[in-house]
Amino acid sequence: MFQEWNNGTLVFLSVRFPRDLQKWSEKLKACDKEFSVFREPDQNNEVTALACYDDGRIFKTLKPS
Repeated sequence: MFQEWNNGTLVFLSVRFPRDLQKWSEKLKACDKEFSVFREPDQNNEVTALACYDDGRIFKTLKPS
């Protein structure tokens, strides 16, 4: 079943190094945010993405590319 995206905001974060995702994971935990971790089974279960619901404040320091 297809479900349309309807919350109005979607943030894509690109990082140079996997450790940067780890830093974001730690920040989200410290802020008591619920989030999901995506791992790539064909890359030794490396974390390749994080997803969370937020009002945007936690991401306010990100610069657009």
